Formats: sequence, structure tokens, C-alpha cells
Amino acid sequence: MEFFVGVALALGVTVFAARSGFDRDRAFYPTLLVVIASYYDLFAILGGSGRALGLETAELVVFAAVAIVGFRTNLWFIVLGLFAHGALDLGHGRLITNPGLPAWWPMFCMAYDWTAAAALAWRLARPSAGRDYPLAPEAYRQRISPLVATELQAAKLEERSGNWTGSFRRLERAHILSQASTAEHIRVHSHMLGWAIRRQDLREALAQVLRIVGAATKTVFGLIPEGNTGGGDVGAFRSHGIPEDLAAQITASRPPVIGRRIGLLLAVGFLVSCGLGVRSVVAAPVDVRTASVEGHSIAYRMLGSGQPVIVMLAGLGDGMDSFSEVAAELAKSATVIIYDRPGYGLSEPASRPADASAAASDLSVILAQTGVRGPYILVGHSLGGLYAEYYAAHHPDQVRGLVLEESRPANFTQRCESAGLAMCVPTDDMVRMMARGVRDEVASLALTMTQVEAARPVRRKPVLVLSRPLGAKPSPMDGLWVQGQAELAARYAGAIHLTAPAGGHYIHREQRDWFVSAVRQFYAAMGDQR
Repeated sequence: MEFFVGVALALGVTVFAARSGFDRDRAFYPTLLVVIASYYDLFAILGGSGRALGLETAELVVFAAVAIVGFRTNLWFIVLGLFAHGALDLGHGRLITNPGLPAWWPMFCMAYDWTAAAALAWRLARPSAGRDYPLAPEAYRQRISPLVATELQAAKLEERSGNWTGSFRRLERAHILSQASTAEHIRVHSHMLGWAIRRQDLREALAQVLRIVGAATKTVFGLIPEGNTGGGDVGAFRSHGIPEDLAAQITASRPPVIGRRIGLLLAVGFLVSCGLGVRSVVAAPVDVRTASVEGHSIAYRMLGSGQPVIVMLAGLGDGMDSFSEVAAELAKSATVIIYDRPGYGLSEPASRPADASAAASDLSVILAQTGVRGPYILVGHSLGGLYAEYYAAHHPDQVRGLVLEESRPANFTQRCESAGLAMCVPTDDMVRMMARGVRDEVASLALTMTQVEAARPVRRKPVLVLSRPLGAKPSPMDGLWVQGQAELAARYAGAIHLTAPAGGHYIHREQRDWFVSAVRQFYAAMGDQR
């Protein structure tokens, strides 16, 4: 559904911008690209992840640079930028772990990006594009080069007649014409350097050497002060008025239509993306089942077959998709059940509090409706670890073992606040834009922790605690968290505590092979305890 919403919204914005005339401003689509790229930063802030914020900001800087280049030179850069951002959306989860990112956003954003890219490509390929969107590079150079050559030839004639001042004036006119083309810009400054050498003007020669470097590096980014005459006696970043005859030549040299092949390529890419989007939306329900729990439906998937039976509980803000890759691997030698809690993904929201007791009740109903008999190995990540602990404490006969991956200790909030640290719990502002299930669970978080603390830990069951490494420069929060993992392992007699070789909070994503191996070794060591 998110794919089609993205396409529809992008088309709606495109039509509105075209009808209202907003997109006649060159800044419209470059600004759109920057805004789209900035949303990942917002999600990183909402998720409270400094590491994700740093990586997302680096990504934003890249796309902002593309936006500047496109705005200053050629809007086809914006088309390519939107298309590239859509491609990034598809693989974003593999590159950056952003805990604040809604599960539906990447597909929605990809659809929006590629639809906007296709729309802009179509606009640029129309015969009116030269009027609507003044463009540049190679086509501009081909048209302006003969005019520049005419001014350079006139400069030579003036110099041969002994009129050095008149010669340089012609070079200045050539410079004004050349500014939007890197090659022509460098060419004119090279002629100015030759003029200075023949004139034995050391000051002007040094100035032109610097101008050549500037022309080679800044022109492509559109950092060109219009009308600047290019001489050493004029500030390199100072704009001037353009003579009327040169302004007319520059306007006439702008190409009306460029990039038809690029437009065709992007159109094909857009159609392919439509196919991918349709496939992702249509294929999703094939192996997704639903369980009816107290009047609302819960979506779940069951992969693999046989024993053991592994039930995976995702963390706050994550649905069953968080485990999709490791679940597929584990399912090669086990039955794996993953599901969306109420208000997440494909599951309907519930009307009662989303605390540990409710999570355990829902899980009991889901497992009963799957028809797969226990006991089960519960794998809980982060908040899902609290739910797994509570379920095990109240249904010990249904639990074969516990795997707690970066599980939130029940007393973590209290210890965090006692240490005077900030961001100990997600705030309402952090989750305001998140899924309904996230908001409900945050609202019940204090109750959940109280319930788990009050519950007696399950006895005589194998427990595996998986935690991230402390890192070279840990923050006080990191130190407290890692200490809490050790104490969590001590809560269960005989528990095994393993530290991942690298990575952060999402071990099952960042250290997938290690995670799968650790879980397999854990249940292999348990033997057949059915």
C-alpha cells in the first residue's frame, strides 16, 4: 500500500506544482530533493540514535550537494539525484540501522522519489523545457563556444595592433560568455594568463593561475558570479551586470531540449520500480497469516518446519520484518514464527494497554492458533526481550529456552535516571510520528517494566544473553547498558552471556551470521527436550 501512496502523492504534488506554476522556479525540485533526504535525519532523532544521525547527515550532505549542482547548472542532476535516493531507499536498511525509521517509509519514499524523478525528466524533455527550466553543460558549450572563439580572435587582433587594453576587454567579454561551461571557462582564463605573460604583468599572471584552479573546481557546482569579467583587479566572487548583447547571446545559447536518452532510461527505471513495488505489495500476503485476538487481527509468518520451534519478538518500533533475514536462515533447521504486535505493520491496533501482560496474552493466542505445539525457544530483541521474560515467567511449561538479544533490563529506566542521564525513555515527541503500536507500547512502558520486575524469573531453563561490545569511546549510557546486560545474565542461573564481535543494538542485522550461529549452537546444545 505504501508504494501506491507514494506514487499517488508524488503525482499529486507534480500536477499541483505544474498547475500553480511553482515548478517554474528552478529551486522547486532541488529543494524537494533536500527535504526528502532530510527525513532520515528526523527519524534518527526520533529514534534517539546519535550514530544513525551522523550517518544520515552525511547522506544528507551528499544529496544537498547534488541539489546545489543541479540548481546552479543543470536540472538533470536533480533527476539523477531523486532516482539515486530512491535506489538508496531500497537498500537503506542494509546500510544504516535507524531505530526511528518507520517500516513503511523506505518503500513509500522510493515510490515518491522515482515518480518525482520521472515527472521532472518528462518536464525537461518537453520542447518548452528551455523556457521553463534554463539548462546548461555540454549543449550550452557547443552553442557558446563559437561566440567565445569570436571574442578570443578579436582579442588577438587588438593585441597585434598594440591595443593591450582593448585586447583584455575582449577577453573579459569572452569570460562572461564562458562562465557556465567548465571547459570554456578554463580556456578563457588560459588566454588571460597568456596575455599577462606577454604583457609581463606578474600580478595578473598569478591571479589568472588561481582563477584557472577556481574555474576547474567551482564551475561544475554553479559557483559562478554572473557577469564577473575575470580579471585580477576584480573580486573572484563579485557579480556584475551583463552587457545586453552578451545577455542575448547567452539566452539564445541555452538548449531547449536535452537528455532525451536519460529521460527514457529513467522512465524505464520507473516502470521497473513499479513492478518491484507491485511485487512487494502483492507478494507480502502470500505467506502472512492472521490470528484473531480479542477482536483484532495479528499478522504472523511461519517459516521452516520441525523442531525446535523458535518464536521471535521484535523490539520497540520494529515489526516482524526486522527478523526476516535471520528468520529465513534459522528456518533451514527449525520452525520460526515471527509476528507484528498490535498496531505494527499488518496487525490491527488494540484498544487495551500494550504492556507485558497484554503481549503475553496475545502471544499465547497466536501460538495456539498456529497449531504448532511447544515448548518454544523465545528470542526477544530489546523491548521484545522484556515480553519474552514475562511470557517465560508465566508460562514456563511452554518455554524451552530464552535468547535475550540486547534486551532492555527491567530496571534500566530507574538506573538511567538515577545516574542523571538523558533520553532514558522515549518521549512522546520522539514517537509522535511512529506507528500506533509504538505509541501504545511507550505509553505502557513503565507498567511493562514493573510487571517484569515483579515476575519471578523462569527457573531451570537455558538462557542465552547476546549483547553488543562496549566500544572504544563508550558514552555513560553505553556503559550503563552493557553493565545491565551482564546483570541480566546473572538474573538467570547458568545463563550464557556472549558479546558480539562488533556492531550495535541490532546484532541480528549488523552481525547476522554471528547471531544465527550463536542461536543455532544454543539450541543444538539443548538437545531434544520435548
